[in-house]
Amino acid sequence: MEFKKMLKAKMEEQSALLNKALAENRAMTPEEQTTMDSLEVEIKNLEKSIEAQEKIDTRTAANAAPINEPIPAEPKGNPTVENITRGIFGSVGGYFQAVHKSKNDPTAVEKLAKLNSEVLKIVNAAGMNESVPADGGVLVGTDISTVLLQQSIEQSKLMSRIFELPVSQNSNSVSLPIIDDDEIEMYWDGEADLITGTKPKMGSVDMKLKNLNGLIYVTNDLLEDAASLEAFIMKKFPEKQSKKLDKAIIAGTGAGMPQGIKTAPALISVAKETGQAARTIVAQNIINMYARFDGNDNTAVWVANRNTLPQLCQMGIVVGNGGMLVYMPPNGLADRPNGALMGIPLILLEYCETLGTAGDIMLVDLSQYIMAKKSAMKIAPSMHVRFEYNEMAYRFTYRADGQPAKKKARTPDKGADTVSPFVALATRA
Repeated sequence: MEFKKMLKAKMEEQSALLNKALAENRAMTPEEQTTMDSLEVEIKNLEKSIEAQEKIDTRTAANAAPINEPIPAEPKGNPTVENITRGIFGSVGGYFQAVHKSKNDPTAVEKLAKLNSEVLKIVNAAGMNESVPADGGVLVGTDISTVLLQQSIEQSKLMSRIFELPVSQNSNSVSLPIIDDDEIEMYWDGEADLITGTKPKMGSVDMKLKNLNGLIYVTNDLLEDAASLEAFIMKKFPEKQSKKLDKAIIAGTGAGMPQGIKTAPALISVAKETGQAARTIVAQNIINMYARFDGNDNTAVWVANRNTLPQLCQMGIVVGNGGMLVYMPPNGLADRPNGALMGIPLILLEYCETLGTAGDIMLVDLSQYIMAKKSAMKIAPSMHVRFEYNEMAYRFTYRADGQPAKKKARTPDKGADTVSPFVALATRA
């Protein structure tokens, strides 16, 4: 019997002893405890045996390899990080396989070291700095990190619209100075008069990077197939990361994660219409929200929960004895809805509040949302987390923080109603 199967059998015996005692609502008997201790000794010995066997298998495979290993063809094109990585590992899947084997396989360690060395030549030439990966974690090749992040941004509905602020390699926080618009003033003075000055109050947007962690389990069968492994990770990771980033931008609490727009101090809440029924959205709501908007129409979006769609599609404006729909296209349900209100795109997001609750629909200028981020991402592998399931675990860590740039709503020159780049519809309960 293989060591791993023997180990699994001993662990099942331990579980059976514990489950029996629990089922009978009692502690283990002295005899059962003795058996448990004996099993524990056997399990530890088997784990050592497995580790020894893996080392022997690795050395045997290394010695069986030809002395003059074939040199892979040099990748075409300029010596970019992507070309270097794919030239060393063959594919992204090959890179992850090397990460998996790096604990016991000298060849994999050598390839990872070569990657780091070659990458450093490029980034140092560009005036940047990269640290050497510490024990227990391997820095994802810059090309792989870039591909994963790019896919996340492409799948995200909001990330491509916000203001991204890169954080330097040796820093974990950023402070962006801001000046309140109301604190700056200019005056018309006579040609020879003394100029009237103002001293604006400076503020800042301070952000300290938070960790967005992802854990992916990969079966050892999948690990053996580099192409399938690459396809799996390149699909699953960006999907989940894009959703978490979108949710943070909209609903982040600011505690251990970015602060979302829903909790922004500058968010304006527009009241419902007199006598408006619960769980409804009417055209006047949309008009009133747009009237309070103080952002750039070119970078603005409406964000709304999908369950608001029936209300949006039925909104109408009375015209004489008839009326007209606001959101639906001229051909009605035969065509897809316009996808815009007041000329501004509408994005349906599950992270907005449910219909009738404040924040179920918002008008926001995403260029006024700042996200500080690291350009690199880290990955740490572990074979122990799901050892009994014959699976490898990969943990991804992406560091970022974000918050709305505006600290408060603004009072316009004429009129008492404040305006803001972040406007929500109040509760209609």
